[in-house]
Amino acid sequence: MDLSHPLAAAYLLPLREESRNNARNPQKIMKKQISRLSILQSSKIVVALYFLMGFIYTLIGIPMMIFGGKAFQIMGIIYCAMPFVLAIFGFIFFALFAWIYNVLAGFLGGIEFEVKDVE
Repeated sequence: MDLSHPLAAAYLLPLREESRNNARNPQKIMKKQISRLSILQSSKIVVALYFLMGFIYTLIGIPMMIFGGKAFQIMGIIYCAMPFVLAIFGFIFFALFAWIYNVLAGFLGGIEFEVKDVE
């Protein structure tokens, strides 16, 4: 390999050095596939997340109940109930999603991703 040209030396030497480092520390890249989702366990995690996100609605609903008129007070009560509403609907729809995913993954294969060892 001719490295007499300045551009060749600038671009090829770092590549050569990088290939030497990779030869000394080979990183194993493995493909993994999610073949099945645990419906109940995954849904429990989603319920907890949606319940926590529902408190954003509660922060909006409390001032509505305190300072609003009759219509705003009713809306405030509904907003304060949102953590429970989100948790219930989150469980139902994520359980449905996980079941559909498991059926489709059986036919088509699951979501694929790559992992590598990091030091």
